[in-house]
Amino acid sequence: MIKMGVILHGMDVPFYRLSRISNSDAEFGRFRWPDWSLAEPIEFLKIRHEPEDGLPLRERTQVAALWDERNLYLTFAVFDKGIWATITTRDARLFHEECVEFFIDPDGDGRRYVETQVNSLGTVRDLLVDGTISHPTPLQYDAMALWRFRALRSEVSELNVNHRRVAGWRLQVAIPWVEFDFSHRAWPPQPGDELRINFYRYERPQSGIGSLELSGWSCVQGSFHQPGCFGRFIFQSNDDH
Repeated sequence: MIKMGVILHGMDVPFYRLSRISNSDAEFGRFRWPDWSLAEPIEFLKIRHEPEDGLPLRERTQVAALWDERNLYLTFAVFDKGIWATITTRDARLFHEECVEFFIDPDGDGRRYVETQVNSLGTVRDLLVDGTISHPTPLQYDAMALWRFRALRSEVSELNVNHRRVAGWRLQVAIPWVEFDFSHRAWPPQPGDELRINFYRYERPQSGIGSLELSGWSCVQGSFHQPGCFGRFIFQSNDDH
Protein backbone atom coordinates (compact mmCIF):
# COMPACT_ATOMS: atom_id res chain seq x y z
CA MET A 1 0.00 0.00 0.00
CA ILE A 2 1.33 3.43 -0.92
CA LYS A 3 1.66 5.87 1.97
CA MET A 4 -0.26 9.07 1.39
CA GLY A 5 1.99 11.56 3.20
CA VAL A 6 5.23 12.64 1.53
CA ILE A 7 7.91 14.71 3.22
CA LEU A 8 9.86 17.04 0.94
CA HIS A 9 13.39 18.04 1.94
CA GLY A 10 15.73 20.71 0.68
CA MET A 11 13.30 23.59 1.27
CA ASP A 12 13.66 26.56 3.61
CA VAL A 13 11.07 24.90 5.84
CA PRO A 14 9.87 21.30 5.62
CA PHE A 15 6.87 20.38 3.47
CA TYR A 16 4.47 17.50 4.00
CA ARG A 17 1.90 16.38 1.44
CA LEU A 18 -1.22 14.96 3.04
CA SER A 19 -4.01 13.34 1.09
CA ARG A 20 -7.72 13.62 1.40
CA ILE A 21 -9.48 10.53 2.68
CA SER A 22 -13.01 9.30 2.21
CA ASN A 23 -14.96 9.01 5.44
CA SER A 24 -18.29 7.36 4.70
CA ASP A 25 -19.25 7.37 8.39
CA ALA A 26 -19.27 11.17 8.39
CA GLU A 27 -22.12 11.14 5.90
CA PHE A 28 -24.30 9.50 8.54
CA GLY A 29 -23.19 11.74 11.42
CA ARG A 30 -20.87 9.15 12.93
CA PHE A 31 -17.24 9.77 13.82
CA ARG A 32 -14.37 7.41 13.13
CA TRP A 33 -10.63 7.90 13.44
CA PRO A 34 -8.86 7.42 10.12
CA ASP A 35 -6.65 4.51 9.13
CA TRP A 36 -3.23 5.83 10.13
CA SER A 37 -1.40 3.22 8.08
CA LEU A 38 -2.21 5.50 5.12
CA ALA A 39 -0.10 8.37 6.44
CA GLU A 40 3.68 8.69 6.37
CA PRO A 41 5.03 9.71 9.80
CA ILE A 42 7.14 12.80 10.40
CA GLU A 43 10.07 12.13 12.73
CA PHE A 44 10.84 14.88 15.25
CA LEU A 45 14.33 16.37 15.34
CA LYS A 46 16.24 17.57 18.33
CA ILE A 47 15.92 21.30 18.89
CA ARG A 48 18.01 21.50 22.06
CA HIS A 49 18.58 20.26 25.58
CA GLU A 50 18.39 22.70 28.48
CA PRO A 51 21.09 22.74 29.72
CA GLU A 52 22.72 21.63 26.49
CA ASP A 53 24.75 18.44 26.88
CA GLY A 54 25.52 17.66 23.23
CA LEU A 55 23.71 14.33 23.42
CA PRO A 56 21.20 13.05 20.84
CA LEU A 57 17.47 12.75 21.47
CA ARG A 58 16.53 10.50 24.38
CA GLU A 59 12.99 9.90 23.13
CA ARG A 60 11.44 9.71 19.66
CA THR A 61 8.25 11.42 18.55
CA GLN A 62 6.34 11.02 15.31
CA VAL A 63 3.34 12.86 13.91
CA ALA A 64 1.20 12.08 10.87
CA ALA A 65 -1.74 13.83 9.21
CA LEU A 66 -4.72 13.23 6.92
CA TRP A 67 -7.72 15.34 5.94
CA ASP A 68 -11.27 15.22 4.65
CA GLU A 69 -13.98 17.76 3.95
CA ARG A 70 -14.77 18.14 7.65
CA ASN A 71 -11.55 17.76 9.63
CA LEU A 72 -7.80 17.93 9.82
CA TYR A 73 -6.58 14.74 11.52
CA LEU A 74 -3.33 14.48 13.47
CA THR A 75 -1.78 11.63 15.38
CA PHE A 76 1.28 11.73 17.63
CA ALA A 77 3.32 8.65 18.57
CA VAL A 78 5.11 9.71 21.75
CA PHE A 79 7.79 7.20 22.70
CA ASP A 80 8.47 7.61 26.40
CA LYS A 81 10.06 5.29 28.95
CA GLY A 82 9.02 7.61 31.78
CA ILE A 83 5.51 8.91 31.09
CA TRP A 84 4.31 11.43 33.62
CA ALA A 85 1.88 14.30 33.97
CA THR A 86 -0.17 15.64 36.88
CA ILE A 87 -2.07 18.58 35.43
CA THR A 88 -5.76 18.02 34.71
CA THR A 89 -6.97 21.63 34.64
CA ARG A 90 -8.03 22.88 31.21
CA ASP A 91 -5.81 25.68 29.89
CA ALA A 92 -3.15 25.26 32.60
CA ARG A 93 0.49 25.72 31.53
CA LEU A 94 1.21 22.14 30.51
CA PHE A 95 4.75 22.85 29.28
CA HIS A 96 5.96 22.98 32.89
CA GLU A 97 5.65 19.17 32.80
CA GLU A 98 5.57 17.00 29.66
CA CYS A 99 3.38 17.59 26.63
CA VAL A 100 3.22 17.78 22.85
CA GLU A 101 2.20 20.91 20.97
CA PHE A 102 0.90 21.93 17.58
CA PHE A 103 0.83 25.46 16.18
CA ILE A 104 -1.44 26.31 13.22
CA ASP A 105 -1.39 29.61 11.34
CA PRO A 106 -4.41 29.50 8.98
CA ASP A 107 -3.62 32.74 7.15
CA GLY A 108 0.12 32.14 7.09
CA ASP A 109 0.92 35.72 8.10
CA GLY A 110 1.78 35.20 11.77
CA ARG A 111 -0.87 37.63 13.00
CA ARG A 112 -3.24 35.11 14.61
CA TYR A 113 -2.42 31.46 15.09
CA VAL A 114 -3.52 28.58 17.29
CA GLU A 115 -1.25 26.98 19.87
CA THR A 116 -2.42 23.72 21.44
CA GLN A 117 -0.71 21.71 24.17
CA VAL A 118 -1.85 18.21 25.19
CA ASN A 119 -0.39 15.97 27.89
CA SER A 120 -0.57 12.21 28.45
CA LEU A 121 -3.66 12.64 30.65
CA GLY A 122 -5.51 14.23 27.75
CA THR A 123 -5.50 17.71 29.30
CA VAL A 124 -5.69 20.48 26.70
CA ARG A 125 -4.45 24.08 26.66
CA ASP A 126 -5.54 25.95 23.54
CA LEU A 127 -4.72 29.55 22.71
CA LEU A 128 -5.45 31.97 19.91
CA VAL A 129 -2.14 33.80 19.86
CA ASP A 130 -2.04 37.48 18.95
CA GLY A 131 1.13 37.60 16.89
CA THR A 132 1.10 41.40 16.80
CA ILE A 133 2.14 41.51 20.47
CA SER A 134 5.92 41.49 20.76
CA HIS A 135 7.22 39.12 23.43
CA PRO A 136 3.94 38.46 25.30
CA THR A 137 4.15 37.92 29.05
CA PRO A 138 2.94 34.65 30.65
CA LEU A 139 -0.19 36.48 31.82
CA GLN A 140 -0.86 37.69 28.28
CA TYR A 141 -0.57 34.13 27.02
CA ASP A 142 -3.00 33.05 29.75
CA ALA A 143 -5.45 35.66 28.49
CA MET A 144 -5.08 34.27 24.96
CA ALA A 145 -5.96 30.85 26.41
CA LEU A 146 -9.48 32.13 27.17
CA TRP A 147 -10.13 31.26 23.51
CA ARG A 148 -11.19 27.65 23.11
CA PHE A 149 -11.81 25.13 20.35
CA ARG A 150 -15.54 24.53 20.05
CA ALA A 151 -15.53 21.01 18.63
CA LEU A 152 -11.99 19.62 18.94
CA ARG A 153 -11.81 15.85 19.38
CA SER A 154 -8.79 14.36 21.11
CA GLU A 155 -8.01 10.91 22.44
CA VAL A 156 -5.01 9.54 24.34
CA SER A 157 -4.34 5.81 24.24
CA GLU A 158 -1.61 3.20 24.54
CA LEU A 159 1.15 3.27 21.94
CA ASN A 160 1.28 0.19 19.73
CA VAL A 161 3.80 -0.48 16.99
CA ASN A 162 3.22 -3.46 14.68
CA HIS A 163 0.41 -4.57 17.01
CA ARG A 164 2.75 -4.64 20.01
CA ARG A 165 2.53 -2.27 22.95
CA VAL A 166 5.62 -0.12 23.47
CA ALA A 167 6.57 2.43 26.12
CA GLY A 168 4.79 5.67 25.32
CA TRP A 169 1.41 7.09 24.42
CA ARG A 170 -0.59 8.00 21.34
CA LEU A 171 -2.59 11.16 20.78
CA GLN A 172 -5.22 11.48 18.07
CA VAL A 173 -6.75 14.85 17.21
CA ALA A 174 -9.56 15.88 14.85
CA ILE A 175 -9.89 19.62 14.19
CA PRO A 176 -13.02 20.71 12.32
CA TRP A 177 -12.29 23.28 9.63
CA VAL A 178 -14.92 25.59 11.12
CA GLU A 179 -12.51 26.17 14.02
CA PHE A 180 -10.53 28.44 11.71
CA ASP A 181 -13.41 30.80 10.92
CA PHE A 182 -11.40 33.60 12.56
CA SER A 183 -9.11 33.53 9.53
CA HIS A 184 -9.60 35.23 6.17
CA ARG A 185 -9.57 31.99 4.18
CA ALA A 186 -12.34 29.72 2.98
CA TRP A 187 -12.55 26.27 4.56
CA PRO A 188 -12.29 23.36 3.90
CA PRO A 189 -9.10 23.69 1.87
CA GLN A 190 -8.83 22.71 -1.77
CA PRO A 191 -6.16 20.45 -3.27
CA GLY A 192 -3.04 22.50 -3.77
CA ASP A 193 -3.73 24.81 -0.82
CA GLU A 194 -1.13 25.11 1.92
CA LEU A 195 -1.28 25.45 5.71
CA ARG A 196 1.50 26.68 7.97
CA ILE A 197 1.91 24.35 10.95
CA ASN A 198 4.52 23.13 13.41
CA PHE A 199 4.90 20.50 16.11
CA TYR A 200 6.93 20.36 19.32
CA ARG A 201 7.48 18.21 22.37
CA TYR A 202 8.57 18.89 25.95
CA GLU A 203 10.29 15.87 27.50
CA ARG A 204 11.71 16.18 31.01
CA PRO A 205 12.59 13.78 33.85
CA GLN A 206 9.97 13.77 36.60
CA SER A 207 12.77 13.70 39.18
CA GLY A 208 14.05 17.04 37.92
CA ILE A 209 17.49 15.49 37.47
CA GLY A 210 18.63 15.80 33.88
CA SER A 211 18.01 18.18 31.02
CA LEU A 212 14.78 19.35 29.45
CA GLU A 213 14.54 17.92 25.93
CA LEU A 214 12.88 20.02 23.23
CA SER A 215 12.15 18.45 19.85
CA GLY A 216 10.00 19.30 16.87
CA TRP A 217 9.41 19.20 13.13
CA SER A 218 10.60 22.53 11.74
CA CYS A 219 13.39 23.46 14.12
CA VAL A 220 13.66 26.92 15.62
CA GLN A 221 16.21 28.85 17.60
CA GLY A 222 14.82 30.31 20.80
CA SER A 223 11.07 30.66 21.17
CA PHE A 224 8.63 28.24 19.55
CA HIS A 225 6.53 31.28 18.60
CA GLN A 226 8.13 31.86 15.21
CA PRO A 227 5.40 31.46 12.57
CA GLY A 228 7.86 32.18 9.79
CA CYS A 229 9.60 28.91 10.68
CA PHE A 230 6.44 26.80 10.67
CA GLY A 231 6.42 23.96 8.17
CA ARG A 232 4.01 23.69 5.25
CA PHE A 233 1.21 21.19 4.80
CA ILE A 234 0.18 20.78 1.15
CA PHE A 235 -3.30 19.35 0.63
CA GLN A 236 -3.70 16.66 -2.00
CA SER A 237 -6.78 15.12 -3.58
CA ASN A 238 -7.72 11.47 -3.34
CA ASP A 239 -6.17 10.91 -6.77
CA ASP A 240 -2.72 12.31 -5.99
CA HIS A 241 -1.28 9.25 -4.25
